[in-house]
Amino acid sequence: MDTTQLETKLYAAFAGNENLVSLLEKGTESIFHIRAPSLKPDYPILVYSTTNDLPELHADNAEFFHSVEVRVHIVTGNSDDYSQIYAEVKQVMVDLGFVRVQSTPFLGEDGTFMLVTDWKIILDDN
Repeated sequence: MDTTQLETKLYAAFAGNENLVSLLEKGTESIFHIRAPSLKPDYPILVYSTTNDLPELHADNAEFFHSVEVRVHIVTGNSDDYSQIYAEVKQVMVDLGFVRVQSTPFLGEDGTFMLVTDWKIILDDN
């Protein structure tokens, strides 16, 4: 599976999780790939992107496995809103075979709260 296919699979998994979608301000319209709109969106939103795609096992000019890291941003109006969203995101990612690498909370200058989580999966190239 290549990165583009994985990103499509991720969107389908996020959008297909009814609990997650119900927690986002505009449902599936609150799920963004790479970046959110430049105008301030209605929170909470979810933004995901691939941060790394690295060979894991390769030999004789062939790549057999590669690891992909995905970063998920949960952006809310305040820090009270993110825990249920995170639980649903975690379930989606674990169900797809990802393991969590790290989580970091941020407080934006405008008072928005962001939880950034990185997830890793190893994929077979065959």
